[in-house]
Amino acid sequence: GKVRLDYLRGKNALEGTIFRLRNTLMGDVVNSQVVYSGKPTTTIRSSTYSTFATSINSLNSGKGRTPVVFVGANDGMLHAFAAATGKELFAYIPSWMGPKLSALTEPSYVNNHQSYVDGSPVVAEALVSQSPDVWKTVLVAGTGAGGRGVFALDVTDPDAFSANKVMWEFTQADDKDMGYVVGRPQILKLRTNARNLSPAEYRWFAVVASGVNNYTDDGAGNFSDTGAPALFLMALDKAAGSAWSSTGSAPNYYKIMLPVNNTLKATMAPGLVNFSAALGTGGEVAQIYAGDLHGNLWKLDFELAVNGTVDWIMKDRLSPMNGSNPSPLYVAQDAVSPNPNRQPITMAPSLIQGDTRDSTYVAFGTGKYLEAADKNSTKTQSIYTVFDDGTAKADSTDSNRLSLITGRDRLVASVTDTTTKLVTAPAFKWGRPKTAADTTQRSGWYFDLPNFGERQISNAASVGDYLVFNSLIPGASGSANTCTASGGSNVEYIFNVDKGGTSTVPKLSNTLTGEPLVMDLEGATTYSSQDNTGRRIKTIVKQTLRNSADGLEPTSKISISVIAGRLSWRQINNYQDLK
Repeated sequence: GKVRLDYLRGKNALEGTIFRLRNTLMGDVVNSQVVYSGKPTTTIRSSTYSTFATSINSLNSGKGRTPVVFVGANDGMLHAFAAATGKELFAYIPSWMGPKLSALTEPSYVNNHQSYVDGSPVVAEALVSQSPDVWKTVLVAGTGAGGRGVFALDVTDPDAFSANKVMWEFTQADDKDMGYVVGRPQILKLRTNARNLSPAEYRWFAVVASGVNNYTDDGAGNFSDTGAPALFLMALDKAAGSAWSSTGSAPNYYKIMLPVNNTLKATMAPGLVNFSAALGTGGEVAQIYAGDLHGNLWKLDFELAVNGTVDWIMKDRLSPMNGSNPSPLYVAQDAVSPNPNRQPITMAPSLIQGDTRDSTYVAFGTGKYLEAADKNSTKTQSIYTVFDDGTAKADSTDSNRLSLITGRDRLVASVTDTTTKLVTAPAFKWGRPKTAADTTQRSGWYFDLPNFGERQISNAASVGDYLVFNSLIPGASGSANTCTASGGSNVEYIFNVDKGGTSTVPKLSNTLTGEPLVMDLEGATTYSSQDNTGRRIKTIVKQTLRNSADGLEPTSKISISVIAGRLSWRQINNYQDLK
């Protein structure tokens, strides 16, 4: 046991004899994204937070906190590396990895690869105690297909990390509806008291989608397939060593269950992977948008929770209703007639402010790549942008409707021009048509991905009025337990959200990529001449990058224009009188 532990910690004395010979000490990084932590954020407005931020910036003799990158790996560990040098500062092994670690030493492991810490972390500053206020920099992560659980670490000072900086763990033993967390958690602030009470009370949570396969397993091969998609809100001020509880006078976690179609579940696995939050003026959650594996796009409106946490349920509170049933904003289905196929949603929706305060354009793509059957799926997937007008009104009174926006017949279809190769859509006015024949307004647009097996599983990047998507076209693959994929490809799309078309010709790349990266080209910024009010037009050029196994590859440039200089002016003729 001792020498096995030494091997896992990096000693290689027995490699090639009784233990597996490694090419590198660190395990492979497959689905875990890298997250950076440096200076504390400046977006939080609080006198106690400013004191905390000052203390962080005074670390290391005034040089500030050591910048760190965190990533999970399939050696059972979350790794923390100094960003400047690559030196490992610490590694953390979640408790549910324990029973799986010995497999890493087996010579046969190379043909029996497993997932370990294969989920993406998130790092943010949060208030973890009140009276007095205590702020910390917190990391939250799941383990992807490595196990059903999520953990929180205090990474305020990564140079001084120790066992007592583990804040908590939450697994299926704490709640049976916790699944394999394959999406990215978020650290969010929510209002917890009734809207008619003053002052407002807030609490910070790790918000986590339940993931996939969230059913009960008794350990003897007996499964109870009762799990429904859920959104967990786990308090970051949970007392160390205290039990998890969602009931009683002082719950430390909440669970928002999403409806599930049991008939559909028999042939199509349910699940909730990612979500996006829209924030209010105080940085608190106003709405959460989430797409599930049955193609439902849900809107959870926390501003409607007038009674505080007791309203954190779908029925009658967070969601609009269709009779006695919560209603999604939209249900993604393909055009197969008469029985269209549901299109699963695994990416986090992109949220773009609409023309009015309460309206939002919600953009997302469909498709999944989670199980063996997904590799050869030939069903058509799509990219959508749908219009949330800020109301709970449906565009149809039909009691059999699936969602507030009835379906594709309320949207504009974008198609590829055979000559220019650009994706275009007819001009339309945003709104909620009452009938499919009402073309004076449309509830959004969609585009069917044209390539065989193409789907959208990674998040998009937002650049002004544009969204950058990198689709996935899987290649052939070998055994489910080996890393023998023969490659794949992707297409970069840059869609104008308002118009439903691409601003550049879609670009095919013979490599696998994820979420696109976007950077400013500082030297390319230009200004127009001033007008008679002192205003100028500033043109900012953005460069998109593919992040793939072949490295970073520049792809497209996007130009956006904003007003600079003096934005407005007025002449005061009676200044002396007013003075």
